[in-house]
Parts: sequence; structure tokens; C-alpha cells
Amino acid sequence: MMKKASSLYEALNGVFSVYKPAGKSLFQVIQSLKLNLAKELNKLPCRPMRQRLVIDDGNLPMITTVPDLSDHVLVVGKRFIEDDIELSCVDAMNKASSGVTIFGIGRGVSLIRPICKAKYMKVYHVTGELGLATSSCWVDGRVIERSTFHHLTAARMDRVVAGIQSGHQKHMFKASGVDLQSEEAYQLACRGLLRPIHHLMGPVIYGMRCIHFEPPLFTLEIHSINETCDYLSDLVHNIGIELRTNAACSKLRRIRHGRFHLRNTLLLKHACDPEHLANQISAFRNLLSRDKVTFRPNINYLKDDRDGDVRLLDGGCENDAFISDDVCRTDDAKLIASS
Repeated sequence: MMKKASSLYEALNGVFSVYKPAGKSLFQVIQSLKLNLAKELNKLPCRPMRQRLVIDDGNLPMITTVPDLSDHVLVVGKRFIEDDIELSCVDAMNKASSGVTIFGIGRGVSLIRPICKAKYMKVYHVTGELGLATSSCWVDGRVIERSTFHHLTAARMDRVVAGIQSGHQKHMFKASGVDLQSEEAYQLACRGLLRPIHHLMGPVIYGMRCIHFEPPLFTLEIHSINETCDYLSDLVHNIGIELRTNAACSKLRRIRHGRFHLRNTLLLKHACDPEHLANQISAFRNLLSRDKVTFRPNINYLKDDRDGDVRLLDGGCENDAFISDDVCRTDDAKLIASS
């Protein structure tokens, strides 16, 4: 049975994930969603026209009801327009990248800020091309250098990748003021991931491995927080330098954003269907409870080695501290262990 447009519109309040295709900017995706959702809602049955009373001044006065033409769709216009659809994105990706993108719609826009503060781990598959250096670190940029790559092996790639991952893990403990060889560092690692409180801490890579190596192409699986698409493309370029050659990013795909996985993400064409979208919003409600989105209230705070002050999470929190969080510990630990 076809639902009414008004009831379906009321159901479009919450959080959903869409697979952003490569070659489309975030602005184009948002405009496409707004335009098509409003278009599909206007196709659905809406409320009947209002009725108005008409008094017949004949010999026998009669009161009748007739449709109020001032409420006709040809007079008032379409019931739903693009501005009726309010959308906001959690973490924007550039035009060349693709993958899982989280949106808030309607009243769900208010959940975007807590999700950003939760610092979900994101997983990417990044494909690079060896022997090429460009001005933008992407293969479609202006070529500035070419080099050979036949001396490279998968083992050498693994060593370079492992070294970069190790450097980031050491940085996490140093920023928290904990000796890497101490018992305290071990206890913190057992409790869960050390997460940056603020994006100003910079990108942190928790896991990275080469899952495909077939020169000149290779693919990295990267688990990180606070990263950007530009940072990941620069990382591919730097890996090429470490390998004594050059490399440029050819494809970047986000396959996971916290608990929002690729397997339960809508394609853009399905997200433009209000009924499909309402079903996914309803299915995602259990992922948005307070204990899954925000930090636990009984969390252990770390001390910074520069001044010994405890960095609080809420109310006047410092931007340069790491905290040990177990909100997503189970899922993230499995991914890191498999790296």
C-alpha cells in the first residue's frame, strides 16, 4: 500500500549513510538528494483539498461544501520543495573519492555534532600507481616526474607500511605523556584505542597494510581518525618516496565509518527513494544511542606530560590530549588485529 506523502515526510528524521560515487562533489550529492526526494514525495498521495462552505440564496437556503480551489496544487504550487529537506554531512570527502558518507536529515541534523565528537574510526581502501608523481598527488594531476619501479617487491612495501604504522602508534603514546615501554602504556592499550579529542591533533593511523600489490598498482587498507582525503593522497606520495620511486593516488574509497559499514549503505539512487530512506533511518536508530555515540561518563583521563594537568572531555576540554575510549573498542580492535 502506498504511504501518504505527509507520513513519509515525518519519517525522514534521523541519520543514514549513502555511498558517494567518485566524480561527484558533496554539494552535487546533497542537491541530488534534495531534488529527488522532493520530487518523489510530490508523486505520492497527499491530503485532499480543503472544502469551503457555500450558502445557496435560493427559495430554500442550503449549505453545501465544494473544493476550495485556492488550495489546489496548481495554485499553491508543489507540496514539497528542496528547501523542505534539511541535510547535513558528518565528514566530507573530495570529488575524486568515494565511499560511505553519513548524513543527518531533518531533526537528525542535531546528531551530526555528537557523531563528529565521538571520533569514529574510518577504514579506507586507497589505490596508488607507482612510477608517477603529480602536482596534486592524484593520477589526473599534472605530471612532474616519472621513475622506475621494477625493483620493488611486496615485502619491501610491507616494511615501509609497517614503519609508518609504528610511527603513528608511538606518536599516540608520546602525546599522552606515557612511556611506550611502561606498564601504564600496556594497561592503556588493553583498555582500548587512544583516541584524539580534537581534530587539531592531526591524523592518526591505527592500522595500515598492503592488501594488493601488482605493479604499478597497489592497494592499501588504512584505519585512521582525523584524516582527510588530501592527507591520504599525500601519504601515498610519501610512500613512493620511501620506496625510492614515485607514487600517485588513483582511487580512494571509504568502506567503513565507525559502525556504518559499506554493506548497509544505500546507493545514491536508492537514497533518493523516500521509502528506502525511511527504512534505513529506522534500522540505524539502534546505532545512535547515547552510549554508542558519546564517550562513556566513567572514562579514565590521561595526563599530559607538559604540565601534568588532567584533560577533561566535557566543558573546557583541551585539544591536544588523547583519551582511552572503549566505545568502539570491540569492532576496532578486531580490525586492527587483522591488519
